[in-house]
Amino acid sequence: METPTCNAPREPAGRCRGDAGAGLVEYALLLALIVVACIGAVTFLGGNLNSNLSRSTSKITAASP
Repeated sequence: METPTCNAPREPAGRCRGDAGAGLVEYALLLALIVVACIGAVTFLGGNLNSNLSRSTSKITAASP
């Protein structure tokens, strides 16, 4: 395993040659966390949202001539 070297002057601050793919992994984990949170929110609020939309639809249908 190669040890990271940070002595190149052209490397951005805080970046070493050995951790080039670390940013991609972090973004993938963040995206996975967001997806899980969205699925959880839809699952949790789905039943309540469905009943509210059904109630609104029935009121609109009843009010139309």
